[in-house]
Amino acid sequence: MIKERWSPYLTALDGTAINKKATRSVTYALSKERKNVVEQLQLMKIRIKQLEKEEKRAKLKAINASSLADTIIERRVERKNQNEYKHQLKKLRQQELEELRERNREMKEDIRSSIAFKKGLLLENKKILAKEIKTMQMQRKLQTSLENPIKSASSSPRPSHLSSKNKSLDKSLSRIEEEKNKTNEALNEMKKLEALEQVLIDKLKQAYENQKSAENQVNLLMSNPVILSRQELSHLSSQNFSVVSN
Repeated sequence: MIKERWSPYLTALDGTAINKKATRSVTYALSKERKNVVEQLQLMKIRIKQLEKEEKRAKLKAINASSLADTIIERRVERKNQNEYKHQLKKLRQQELEELRERNREMKEDIRSSIAFKKGLLLENKKILAKEIKTMQMQRKLQTSLENPIKSASSSPRPSHLSSKNKSLDKSLSRIEEEKNKTNEALNEMKKLEALEQVLIDKLKQAYENQKSAENQVNLLMSNPVILSRQELSHLSSQNFSVVSN
């Protein structure tokens, strides 16, 4: 480029028409061009340094962007795992609550069946006792009607058939007394069963309250982003569902 630009001067220098004026002009032009080239070189060096700085800055931004992308991906994965953990925990709590409801339902049905069976036995015993009492009353009337003529004829010996009837009446009375004692025992047992029923009903109420508290804690846990440890979860589970072991 320089050679093409200053070829006329160079040709003049190589030729025979060389003079001082032409030499000075060519020298001045070359010196000026050299200064321009040096300035351009300095500017190019400055530009290269700027480009190197920009390259370093771009590399640093790329590293930061890559790190930020990795952080975002990790947080998304962590959030996904946290959501899956919450879903599994909610599913487990719902399963435990369903099992608790089923156990309470079965316990209540067993109590009702047992009480109904005992009440049926008591009703049967009452019917039998009523029949025995009616029989006893009839036998007492018969005995009274038989004792009146005996008192009027006290000097005569007691007939044998009256003695056998009295023995039969005594047996009936003893049997009635025995049935009465059994009925009283059954009534006492029924009172115990009623007391047990009340205790179990109170336990069921407490179980339902614990169940409601557990459901509230599950809902609170679902709305809380904090992940509990296994020890905390086991402690929470033992607090909420201790009624099952009781």
